[in-house]
Amino acid sequence: MSWISRRDLLKTAGVSSAAVTAGCLGNGNGNGNGGDTFRYGVLMPTSGPIASAGEEAVAAAEIAVDQIANDGGVGGQDVEMELRDTEADPETAVDRARALVDTEDVDVLVGVISSAVSLAVSEYAAGADIPFLATVAQTPSLTEEECRRQTFRTTTNVRQQQTVAAEYISREMDDLETVASISPDYVYGRQSWEFFQEQLSQRMDFDVVYEGWPAFLSGEFQSDIRAALDEEPDLVHSVLYSGDMIAFFEQANEFDFFDQVEFFAGDTPMHVSQPLGDSFAESYAVSYYYYDHPNNDPNQAFVDQYRQQEDAVPTVFAGSTHVAVDAVRHAVDASGGTDVDSIIDGLEGLTFESVMGETTLRPEDHQAIFEFYRGGRMAQLEDEEFYGLTEMETFSSDEIVIDPVCQV
Repeated sequence: MSWISRRDLLKTAGVSSAAVTAGCLGNGNGNGNGGDTFRYGVLMPTSGPIASAGEEAVAAAEIAVDQIANDGGVGGQDVEMELRDTEADPETAVDRARALVDTEDVDVLVGVISSAVSLAVSEYAAGADIPFLATVAQTPSLTEEECRRQTFRTTTNVRQQQTVAAEYISREMDDLETVASISPDYVYGRQSWEFFQEQLSQRMDFDVVYEGWPAFLSGEFQSDIRAALDEEPDLVHSVLYSGDMIAFFEQANEFDFFDQVEFFAGDTPMHVSQPLGDSFAESYAVSYYYYDHPNNDPNQAFVDQYRQQEDAVPTVFAGSTHVAVDAVRHAVDASGGTDVDSIIDGLEGLTFESVMGETTLRPEDHQAIFEFYRGGRMAQLEDEEFYGLTEMETFSSDEIVIDPVCQV
């Protein structure tokens, strides 16, 4: 199959990344109707403050589609990828999703970044009856409050994430007494902090001395940094990410912030530590995807191709997006069809070896369950020019995952 990359198209056609097609050369669409091309509709923010996170996810989707194309396609069909920019806005994302379905005839939707965006796209996908694989959004609501037949999640949710954080930090900081929080003021930030407190309180006594809620994508953190330091907490908890977390580190360094407190930096923030280099600082992190774990064939092939293409290592955004694109291929192989019902039937209960290890899409609520979850500490790596996990502890899914709250 002849592959045209998004970057080549941008160079040759001058097309905006908000409406670019990348895929194998094929004739016609799949849509389960006997066409000869299976089409992924990818929804990611490729403009604005978290564009870098979106671009990392898009790069992973490209690589996954490339690998699938070279391995015979989806159900024997050629594969194509249509990309649309969500601008990290729920209304825009739904409009772009609708265009992918109505105009581009995509077979599945894959994305997004931002919990609010994921909830909006999930509602749309249910009404349009098209499979939607949520790749980055962490809100538990997506697979707990209203389980939808069309929606699957190929990343963790904040309940899993913050259970690992609380367990690891309680072991490493057994003398912890005071905690502060600086997180984005929207559903992801609020729920992350809620679940962390809930889980940590089951393991130790502590006092909350400061809660800072900077506006999502504001990039302004000096007042919260000063206020938190005034309270002299033992630990500052944060789930800022992408451009916000980069700005936070740059501003915090002006106050010698990381010399005064321990810091929890969320999901292994390689998307932050790589561009920051020496401006990053030692911190605690959790890991649902880390580029050199697991040491399996899918992940090794992915990391090698990502390094070659991007001159960087893949991030959490990239890892869970690769899982989503690859899951669809495995689902079609399992069900034998590319129509909506066959794709959903194949995804429900699917277990396969992904770049994140053994992965199961739980049939009851469509939440991804991984064999292992990780907590660790980030410091300067010996063989790289950025900070990564120099200490790591693994936790089994039995320790972290709760039973389904709702059922499709």
